[in-house]
Amino acid sequence: MRNLVIVGLMLITACACKRPGAGQPPSPSPLVTPSPSATPAPLAMVDAGPPVVDPVALRATCCQQCLAGASTDPAGFDISVSPCTRYLGQTRNEGPVLDTACGEFFSDNPELSIGECRGDPVE
Repeated sequence: MRNLVIVGLMLITACACKRPGAGQPPSPSPLVTPSPSATPAPLAMVDAGPPVVDPVALRATCCQQCLAGASTDPAGFDISVSPCTRYLGQTRNEGPVLDTACGEFFSDNPELSIGECRGDPVE
């Protein structure tokens, strides 16, 4: 009988600790509103200029787009030596092969070939 009472008290104690809402922070009172003078002035926005682009990450992203275009290229010959600029203005599946940033990247680097994007050794 004594064991039954101890187990019962342990069960009640364990269930009381797991009641819903225990340990949650109290919600703010809806009646308290801050006065307008207590609100800090918004910070002035500073024009940081254009975002800085990591050239290594840009090359990797653009090479992925170039290789995706090359994988659907219907050409019947080895296109490893073809430049990625070959896909400027082309569309596949109703979307451009190269986005605007990569189009500009390959326009600035017209010698970059599909093979170089694959990692083929440069001859």
